[in-house]
Amino acid sequence: MPYNTWCLHLISSSHSTEASYSFNGTLLVIISPLAKLKFHKLSNSNLSSKMAFKMLLSTALLATTSLSSALPRQSTTLSTSYAFRLAANVTAFDTTPSAQGLELQYTDTDGCTADLILAGSGDTFYATGSNVGIADFPYPSGGSINAGITVTKGGTATVPALFPVQVSCGEGTAGVTVGPDEETGAVAELLYDGGSWMACPRDDGEGFRLIYKSAGQRTIFGCADVQLLPLCEDIDEDDIEDGWLNVACFTQ
Repeated sequence: MPYNTWCLHLISSSHSTEASYSFNGTLLVIISPLAKLKFHKLSNSNLSSKMAFKMLLSTALLATTSLSSALPRQSTTLSTSYAFRLAANVTAFDTTPSAQGLELQYTDTDGCTADLILAGSGDTFYATGSNVGIADFPYPSGGSINAGITVTKGGTATVPALFPVQVSCGEGTAGVTVGPDEETGAVAELLYDGGSWMACPRDDGEGFRLIYKSAGQRTIFGCADVQLLPLCEDIDEDDIEDGWLNVACFTQ
């Protein structure tokens, strides 16, 4: 006699990308990172109750793995600091190898400009009311200077241009901030003008280029969608400059 069994349905709270799995055409499981759990009933199933329970248990374990892998490798406890690093949290279209947990740093400088890449341990950033930058950026004629994140928009309404996000001497692009995102619900992340970030593999295989995409533009094939989450850095009070903000960040 047909009987009812239950299907575990995981609903993404961060993005719409989902993967579907079926078992004999009767059991549907939707899995995505940062998921919330909800149960739905499936009728007329020919699965035994024991088999259904095993499937649900396996799915729950997979959900836990997906959730933990979507978070930075550091602790997710919030604190505040005037200095922070920026780590990638992959939200969709992960790559192999993954950009998850890699941190933002500048490459070799060309005069007063350098590309920002995701690779290993990152550089230390600060935030003001209008921009985000790196302190102690090497100045071409010697010494160091503050350098702001520079974002170049481009492409069509649906396809972004592959302009690298950079740092350059001075304030950088106005409007780059670290703060809460109303759409994703993230307490703190790098934000600019309603758009988002992509991690695209570099040609030399060393890390990832950071690319900006405006709202409505799609993700370039082969790139991962990422959030950039601030990780708190210790800083001496004497090194804090006027105008720097004490931002929300994740402890390590």
